[in-house]
Amino acid sequence: MRLVVDDLIKNSGLKKSYVAEKIGVNRDTITNWCKNETMPKLDKAVELAELLGVDVNDLFEHKK
Repeated sequence: MRLVVDDLIKNSGLKKSYVAEKIGVNRDTITNWCKNETMPKLDKAVELAELLGVDVNDLFEHKK
């Protein structure tokens, strides 16, 4: 499973710094999520999904 946060943020038209501020993390954290270096905790994943207008499951690419 990998995050597709980078694509979702780009498609939203929002800046990473704005997203970080709105969900209460620093910009480096957003960058790490976008690079799949770290995963958000559940509460931050839910906040991110709400901000981007997607379901929390849409933050992840599920491989079968």
